[in-house]
Amino acid sequence: MALNLMDLFKDQIGNAMASQASKYLGVSENNVQDAMGGILPALMGGLINKGSTESGAAGILDFMNQNKIGGGLLDNLGGLFGGGSQTDSLASTGSMVLKFLMGDKTGAIVDLITRSVGIKSGVASSLLKMAAPMLLGLIGKQVSKNGLNAGGLMKLLLGQRDYVRKSAPAGLGDILGFADWGSDAAQGAEKAASAAASSARETVEEAAGSKGFNFWPWLIGLGLLAALWMWKGPTCKQADLGSVKDKIEDAGKAVGDAAKDAGKVVGDAAKDAGNTVGNMAKDAGDAMADAADAVKGAIMSVKLPGGAEIKTAAGSFTDKFVKMLGKKGKDAVAFDGVHFATGSANLTAESNAQLENLAAVLKAYPGVHIEISGHTDNTGDANKNLMLSTQRALAVRQKLQALGVAANRLSSKGYGQTKPIADNGTDQGRQENRRVDVRVTKY
Repeated sequence: MALNLMDLFKDQIGNAMASQASKYLGVSENNVQDAMGGILPALMGGLINKGSTESGAAGILDFMNQNKIGGGLLDNLGGLFGGGSQTDSLASTGSMVLKFLMGDKTGAIVDLITRSVGIKSGVASSLLKMAAPMLLGLIGKQVSKNGLNAGGLMKLLLGQRDYVRKSAPAGLGDILGFADWGSDAAQGAEKAASAAASSARETVEEAAGSKGFNFWPWLIGLGLLAALWMWKGPTCKQADLGSVKDKIEDAGKAVGDAAKDAGKVVGDAAKDAGNTVGNMAKDAGDAMADAADAVKGAIMSVKLPGGAEIKTAAGSFTDKFVKMLGKKGKDAVAFDGVHFATGSANLTAESNAQLENLAAVLKAYPGVHIEISGHTDNTGDANKNLMLSTQRALAVRQKLQALGVAANRLSSKGYGQTKPIADNGTDQGRQENRRVDVRVTKY
């Protein structure tokens, strides 16, 4: 699973930014957090479009180096929002970043955020300018921490596509043109696989043809000389025989040298061909993986018992949960579209879509009862983690009740850090462990 940079931003920067920006701009923290729900996918979408090729990713790295945008930018958030020269510098840098990433689309994005959140356009514009360099700073930390080159950054950005698709507010895909990311990836995979096969075939043909060495005439000549030796042996003078013998030995040496040279040439050619085939196969495999990710995130319609129909992404929580109900399974399925404000049990606005889908599914299966379980990573105090996981599970339960699911069909429980599913020693592992699961307790 790719590292979700937007979640990482929320975990490491979100609360502090919401607190500082709300004071500086004179709006509530909730308004800032709601706005960031649209701003982060917009910025990440712009980065993906810009860095979807290795040369594009190299351009992002050059832009960051030239404008001195790195992880150090995040070391003093209080100073950045304190007014004065630091705040002015942040806004000025943000304007450059937006021009670099969005071009003339910034105004349309500001309008979209203004409409979806209900804040003034000036506030939305300021938040965009503030968040843009901070997101690049977070990416700069990942580049430095993992020693990423242009190819590594490209792969990191392409791994964010599903997260952006799932969290983007309606209309953002049309503005930035990433609605067809999936189809582009599938076509790219097909082209890469075809190119791999063609290149491999040409390389092998070249090795066997232009680089080959025709040593058969030498072998035929040696055979004729040997026959001459056997035929003349009983009748020729000793000097003549010695001369013929010397010629045969010279011919044999020449054949041996020729065969040795031929073996080296063919061996080098085979090695070159093998390397080319291996590299092309790797490229095709990477492209196929991208295509699989694209197919996984494709939006599909799901028909439910009773005639209801919902739309969800292939491979998402909703898709997995409906399939599990069809098999009457009882495995826990983790939400992938339900999120909370960092360090709290407050559901974000982007969580509504998946919870509304779940409520529709439960209404279509009236006999199904579920347990909602909250989990955390092992960072911080275990008792506080247990309390937070309990509150988050309860928040989901209450939201489902508000959406019309009977209370007696729902139970909730927090497990804190006691049931990890990944390594808490890595950022990605901790991210996977911070989750809310759903498990069927009765059919």
